[in-house]
Amino acid sequence: MDPIKKINDLSISSHGPSTQDYYHNLDTRLGNFWCSGRTIEKDISYQAELPLGIHIGAGNAALMTQSKASGSHSFNGAIASYFIQPEGYEDEMTTVIKKGRAVSCGLFLPWQACQKLPDEVSLLTEKFDDIGGFRGSKNVSTSVIDRLCTPIDSCFQGDSLKLIGEARVFELLATVLAAFTTTISLPVAKVKQVLLARDFIESHLMSAMTLQAIAKQAGSNVRSLTQAFRQHFGMSINQYMTERRMEKALYFLEQGLSVSQTAYLVGYSLPYFSEKFQQRFGLAASRVSNKKPLNLLPHRGTKL
Repeated sequence: MDPIKKINDLSISSHGPSTQDYYHNLDTRLGNFWCSGRTIEKDISYQAELPLGIHIGAGNAALMTQSKASGSHSFNGAIASYFIQPEGYEDEMTTVIKKGRAVSCGLFLPWQACQKLPDEVSLLTEKFDDIGGFRGSKNVSTSVIDRLCTPIDSCFQGDSLKLIGEARVFELLATVLAAFTTTISLPVAKVKQVLLARDFIESHLMSAMTLQAIAKQAGSNVRSLTQAFRQHFGMSINQYMTERRMEKALYFLEQGLSVSQTAYLVGYSLPYFSEKFQQRFGLAASRVSNKKPLNLLPHRGTKL
């Protein structure tokens, strides 16, 4: 099977496709464009080798991806993404797609084509100063994602199909560029509430916290706070808490604490902690305990 289809066709599963499922793949002068949609009846998982090159995408789904090169990433909702898989870094990706409706689209440029990129693609690639790695942004509208991922009507054939494919690519590039370069500012009052919530989380990181309790401390309600928190930090409150607890866990393990001790200190059951740690860092917690620091944490440009 075409490796691009195997990774990006969200209709892959052990179940037969429904009438709502689709997968389109078009070659354009800017690269290979694809769009896909599937109603997932139950969680599915598959592995595929990640093709070398530049992957630019957008989608709306609940899924998790993991590979040695890109690490572990979880998505739930609309997201824009940019990922470079360089030559010499062949890798296999594990993808888990959660139950529900999932749509996606993307542009792929094979590695040999990346030496001379089209000007339109260079507008995006010039925004990043490193050659490899994954970047994701939630600064994207669900309605835009749905339009980008809409099935291509069969009335488009021949030259008209080439034009519609190229139009989709241009809109995808503009969408991803905007997602990574457009700053959405929060009112000062909202920022203060978000920072109060952040401070409360930090001071109670090892304790059980509810969204209601956090919102009360911030002087807000759950709905308003969760929206503002995601907008300011680029992740949900629960994702932030999990991330910080995993960072603490890594520190505890590097100091020589056992896996069970660390799980207790960060407030997780042992099986749940082991699963989350594996997802976050791509290796078992037992491999870190009593070992030298692994420098697994990325630089986090957290806004203050």
